[in-house]
Amino acid sequence: MMLAITFSCAKNKDRPKNIKGNWLNANDSIEWVLSFQPRFAVFNNEFFEYQKISGTNEKVKIALKNQKRTHKFNIDIIDDNTISVNSPGGKGWKLTKVKAVDPSFRNYDQNGFGNIQMVDDTAVIMGFIEDYDPDLYIGSGHVELYHALNGYEDVFAKTTFNIDPTGKFEVGFRAFNPQMVYLTIDGSTQTQVLISPGNTTIVAFNKLLKTVTEDSRMWDSISDWQINHYMGSNAMPSEEITLLNRKYLKFINPNPTIAINNMEEMPQLEYLTWRKEFHRQEKLKIDSLLIRHQCSKKAQEYYHKYLENELLEDLYRYQINGMRFHNLGPEYTVQIEEPDELPLASIVSTSYMSYINYLSMYHSMNPLGIASEEYKKYLLNYLLSITETDGDQQLIKKLIEKPAPKVEDFDYKTHATPPQDYDNFINRRVKEINADYRKIIGHYWQVIPDSIKRKSFLKEIDPIMLKYQHSIFAQLYAAKRFINQLYSISQGTESREWILQNIPDPVIKKVMLERIDQKIMEENRYNTYAENTFFISQIKPSGEPASFFERIIKQFKGKVIYVDFWADWCSPCREGFKSSKKLQQVYAGKDVVFLYFGYGCKNENWDKAIKQEQISGYHYWLDKEQTNLMTEKFNITGIPHYLLIDKNGQVVNDKAPHPSDRAEIMEKINELLK
Repeated sequence: MMLAITFSCAKNKDRPKNIKGNWLNANDSIEWVLSFQPRFAVFNNEFFEYQKISGTNEKVKIALKNQKRTHKFNIDIIDDNTISVNSPGGKGWKLTKVKAVDPSFRNYDQNGFGNIQMVDDTAVIMGFIEDYDPDLYIGSGHVELYHALNGYEDVFAKTTFNIDPTGKFEVGFRAFNPQMVYLTIDGSTQTQVLISPGNTTIVAFNKLLKTVTEDSRMWDSISDWQINHYMGSNAMPSEEITLLNRKYLKFINPNPTIAINNMEEMPQLEYLTWRKEFHRQEKLKIDSLLIRHQCSKKAQEYYHKYLENELLEDLYRYQINGMRFHNLGPEYTVQIEEPDELPLASIVSTSYMSYINYLSMYHSMNPLGIASEEYKKYLLNYLLSITETDGDQQLIKKLIEKPAPKVEDFDYKTHATPPQDYDNFINRRVKEINADYRKIIGHYWQVIPDSIKRKSFLKEIDPIMLKYQHSIFAQLYAAKRFINQLYSISQGTESREWILQNIPDPVIKKVMLERIDQKIMEENRYNTYAENTFFISQIKPSGEPASFFERIIKQFKGKVIYVDFWADWCSPCREGFKSSKKLQQVYAGKDVVFLYFGYGCKNENWDKAIKQEQISGYHYWLDKEQTNLMTEKFNITGIPHYLLIDKNGQVVNDKAPHPSDRAEIMEKINELLK
């Protein structure tokens, strides 16, 4: 005789074990349709409570409810991994718990992403971890969204969330277009999810996540394709990208650092040829995967633009490979094929961000870059108006009248001196062309007011806007450059006026204005220093030029000193203060001194930034001569730069870990405290 089982969710937490799990459409073994978990169910991109469950071991009736609606299902249990589900008067499915091993997406969508439409709305990710164990998992997670409108300090704009005792979580964050984000379950997994503003995506991590969390070595045989399930309008593209990302890293590009390693080993023209051929081969391989799995038009567009952006990023990144700057010659850049416009698929993959970053370096720093000449001439005309020294005035006039560099100026056959190779020739020519300009700007930089620096920056952006015809690409380029330079100089009315006149997209315009207003508010927020902020008096030269540093260090004998070289204009420096403050809290009351050197910046801007950032500790401003001495003494190639000094005043680490590398820096400090 078959026994009937009837119980209400209010009194019983355990559901029939043979219906528990994440159920996929049996037609493809991919599409996630239903989930029955002990304390909740998921259907049609919503969470539900159990209203009533009744039936037998072979047939079950389930009623679900939430605040908006109810659903009823009649379920025939075929075997442990297969059920047939019917909704009275509605749709029916045959469902399986077994995800496809070698899936076919059956070309489900041939529409693609379409054109870019920026919006400003909240994207939501809801989800749960199956068989959640609060003793195993940390209980928190975060989403990282990378976008031009976030700027440097939010390169991966992080939004955190907590996981409740049932394993459920929900997180909402500001988004501007459909794009991939990183979803991390702290201490367990990180995966990618396609989100879009105004939409909700549900992500389920099945019981295999517990297996890999207990033993991370199991990732060798288990992939996030097997673990993850997605529900919502972006579910199927997320499934495709989850599958293909693993295959891309395993079969197409198993050595992701090869492009960077070859930058250091190959001359630029050789690297250009190799990287373009590597891209061609990558595209052939990814196309074979797209065909094999019958992927959608969206997946095709995503990977084609991802690979294109990676190619462009690497070709312009060559400028700064290794420890030195490599100027790109015209024989190199003429062979870089840049897109005329930026389709939506380009910004679904966030790889376009690095491309913009390195492209802006080329245009602003290379003599043949379209932005280089405009802002140089503007600064020179300003210096001419304030300079009284005859020699400097003559040099400035000469530079203003000097014609802009042309491609012919970099002709290897005409100007090279055998046996000089192409790369050395280009570097020498750029150095020759820029020598007088660098000399005069370096001499006067600290006396140039921020209002002039702001206007010169706008002169740098104007040619880009014209070249790309005020397109979305041009506007995102401008937005990223604007937001990255917010900490470099104080803000004024010029930037707002420029944005209002030159940025047609209402969302990009709105966010850029917000960021400027936020910066102005931050600049005016604090008029006093943080508690326990101390200033070391300026030390006049005497004896050995670098002796001032030893005199400062002697003041803290018997203490461990963590030194930070920073500047008000350095965004990464100021971002690092967040971690530095937390580190100060850890070592409060202990023999650890935090010593901050203002490096290569104006005294008044340095002082203002200390108030704005509310960074306590000991502070000393390095004048120009002292900055140069520290640069040479500690081989400082960029800031922030950190040192560790032991209790005897000896520098034990002249490239100490960043304060955000919490475990590493604490280990080193603790060792010195013994």
